[in-house]
Amino acid sequence: MTITVGYPQTNRKTDTGKTLKRWPVLVDHYSESIQSELVINSITPVRLTFGEFPGYRNVVLDRNSIGAILRLNLQSWRTALSVVKGIYVLTDRDGGKLYVGKAAGIEGIWGRWEYYFGSGHGGNVGIKEAFGTGDENRLQNITFAILEVMDLNAEDGEIDRRETHWKQILLSREFGHNRN
Repeated sequence: MTITVGYPQTNRKTDTGKTLKRWPVLVDHYSESIQSELVINSITPVRLTFGEFPGYRNVVLDRNSIGAILRLNLQSWRTALSVVKGIYVLTDRDGGKLYVGKAAGIEGIWGRWEYYFGSGHGGNVGIKEAFGTGDENRLQNITFAILEVMDLNAEDGEIDRRETHWKQILLSREFGHNRN
């Protein structure tokens, strides 16, 4: 379990000479001398390795990371990923093959990736063939990334055209896991 705490002042020297900044710090051996001044911001059941949502262009996640973000329901991630539709790519790190897909549902990219995490294949034939339906070790080799985002009101036809565009550019039908 990780306990994240915040220090209420901007800068302060501890009795060991270390300077504490305003950003969150973890409870450690310094906490005894400043214990009365610490404020608990959150307690999480797993080690927290994610910050705020980094922006659509910077999203590259493995399956464990997606699972943690979904399980913890990290609000900045959920908000950002559920308010856009888009085109994403799954990379098979074992063989380098790609799968290009679209997120066109009500929950946007968040909903689509949630379905992938739960099912292991997102209903896609090529992913089922390559990864099976429950081989968790094999599924750990998938990386998720966003290629393009679109407004939730984007027309289905436009999303389909953009998905086709990316499949053509990345040759994911010819050399990847796309079957359509």
